[in-house]
Amino acid sequence: MKTLLVDLDDTLLDYSGGVDECWTAACETIAATAGVDTVSLVQSVRTARRWFWDDPERHRRERVNMLGAWTKIVAHGFERLGTPNEVLAAAIAEDFAARRWEAMRLFPGSVETLGQLRESGVTMALVTNGDKSQQRRKIERYDLARFFDVILIEGEFGVVPAGTPANDPPAARPDSALFWVDRRDLQEPIGVIGVIAPALDDTTHPDLFLHSILIGSAFSAHWPRTAIIPSRFQYSIIDDPDLIRIYPIVTTSDYEVGVIRESYLEAMIALTQLQIRPEEFRSLQAGVRWLIGGTLTRDLRKRMATDRGLLMTLASSGATRELWGGESFWREYRRRYDAIDRPGLSRWADYFTNPKNMAQLMYRIPPAGSSK
Repeated sequence: MKTLLVDLDDTLLDYSGGVDECWTAACETIAATAGVDTVSLVQSVRTARRWFWDDPERHRRERVNMLGAWTKIVAHGFERLGTPNEVLAAAIAEDFAARRWEAMRLFPGSVETLGQLRESGVTMALVTNGDKSQQRRKIERYDLARFFDVILIEGEFGVVPAGTPANDPPAARPDSALFWVDRRDLQEPIGVIGVIAPALDDTTHPDLFLHSILIGSAFSAHWPRTAIIPSRFQYSIIDDPDLIRIYPIVTTSDYEVGVIRESYLEAMIALTQLQIRPEEFRSLQAGVRWLIGGTLTRDLRKRMATDRGLLMTLASSGATRELWGGESFWREYRRRYDAIDRPGLSRWADYFTNPKNMAQLMYRIPPAGSSK
């Protein structure tokens, strides 16, 4: 084993042990002094806990603020008894939180096992859902960071509602939206074309994702890299699913008219004339499937033993997919992705060159005599 992804709660840390006892003690300690029937309250809170966490969307949304979630649970317990009391709910939640910290323990042998794995050269990432302050406190309390190359906590990414569509393009966008910035420090002009992708939950997005990789590979082969532009194509379905960035060669005629056109259209025309064999298309399709939650190929598993950047991509993509709708969303996404059985370059070439879907930015050398 060369690479290992490790969860925190109920894997390294006994997080669930003693939960019922902590709730009972918190209710009895705080509510009894207020004349509340603690037996009924404990049972009502237990029912409220199941109700609260059984809703997948509420679970995803609320687990990044655990004290707030516990307060809402107790408040719902009081409401079920017909005696709403937000002040007592907050006090019981705080008492419960303190008791949980006292009760939490690492599972026996956890530290020793992590140490042995680390010494044997296994690359490890800690990937955990939940409240960033709670999870960081656990990691610091038990000095776990020293064992891991990467630590990813859901709450540190923020919450992205599942299925949120990309923002609509501005209605008054200019034709092939042209912007330029003068830069005196440049030796040659630099151009970037931004293509706005369909929303991530659009049914065409899996097709766009696969063909963007195909188009980007062709562009990278068509245009040479430079020290300033090490990659001619950038698209991250995880970090920035709304925008595809393409860096074509800026020709003299482009520079004169201020439009990045000639080399971009030339490359697109050449792309549509490519004859892609079915086995090549299927190989590409299978090769990038891991980015959307698919199984890692044997080659990728080998590379992760030495490539920490690749491990970071795997860990961060997994964490962000959880924020972007969870496994149910991505299972359906992969189903549509797997149903693509042939390339559709002509259709997507039309999309990539449609002025309504693109904007252009040129960094250019100011004309002689310009004061800029």
